[in-house]
Amino acid sequence: DEELGETRRKLFVGNMPFTFSAAETEKLFAECGVVKDVEVIKMKDGRKRGFAFVTMATAEEAAAAAEKFDGHVSLYAHTLAAYQYTTWMNAAL
Repeated sequence: DEELGETRRKLFVGNMPFTFSAAETEKLFAECGVVKDVEVIKMKDGRKRGFAFVTMATAEEAAAAAEKFDGHVSLYAHTLAAYQYTTWMNAAL
């Protein structure tokens, strides 16, 4: 199923510094594979909300990025939270 494959390649990345750009996020996650898309979530007034969605090329790359970055990387005194989207959605329900 294509939609399920998409969600397995997608990561929720939380606790991001508000100054961290989409380009910086892409560069960081490219350490684990090919980054297909980065969506930094913003409020209506344009300010960043401190989280993003990163889509990797494969589910394996997404799993590797979640393993590498979740709770292990500190950026500007922020410890990143990185979960595969399906795991994050199940926890949110």
